[in-house]
Amino acid sequence: MDPRRPWRIALRGLLDLLSPDRCRLCGAAATDEGAAISPGHGLHEWHRTGLCRACATRLGDAEPIRCHLDAEDLPAYGGCRTDADLARLVGELKYHGLRGLARPLAESVGRALARARDDGVACDILVPVPLHPARRRRRGFNQARLLAEVVGAHAGLPVGRLLKRTRNTAQQAKIASTDREDRRRNVRRVFAAATPPDEPPRLALVDDLITTGATVGGAAAALRDAGWPVGCALAAGLALDEAGDLDSPET
Repeated sequence: MDPRRPWRIALRGLLDLLSPDRCRLCGAAATDEGAAISPGHGLHEWHRTGLCRACATRLGDAEPIRCHLDAEDLPAYGGCRTDADLARLVGELKYHGLRGLARPLAESVGRALARARDDGVACDILVPVPLHPARRRRRGFNQARLLAEVVGAHAGLPVGRLLKRTRNTAQQAKIASTDREDRRRNVRRVFAAATPPDEPPRLALVDDLITTGATVGGAAAALRDAGWPVGCALAAGLALDEAGDLDSPET
């Protein structure tokens, strides 16, 4: 038996006593059974999923979707359509540090990856959209990297540190979703890419949500300008045209 296991069990029991595990969507008693992806880097036994079985199943049953970012000539895939519940879960992960939610959200990104592969999009390495170091320190982690590492552990793909942010911009979520050009200006020339090898691997960008496509578009442009082949962008959810966001949606 792992000598640390009794301590883990005791810690989990203490957490359950002090902070009962309730579904972040419906408030019911939550269970880890709704998460199909194994924890992976940065996740531990005490990082609970935060979803009950019913809500996790509903999220997991969603059909992956696709759209095309015309300005960047980049296909984007989401595990489902972004709605209020999905946006709430991403917010709980990013702003409240509920890392266990990375499990069901990464499962959604994994469905997006499967859809991309079905479409013939090749991917050798996952590249999370980076945070500026100052924001990374305040938050304690980069949610896009956490999602990429859980998906990568499940899919057998490495996660690369090939991008960095050179400027700390305003949060995209605080810019009105209809202001597509404002979002593009906000992330213009904020990414710097590493120098690729002679035969660079094929990349897939990973982010939590894709709303207007400005962030992943800017990241893809920086990578391509450096010589990296970027095949697609992946996210837990896409906001489609009826929400006033992405162009040319295809379901």
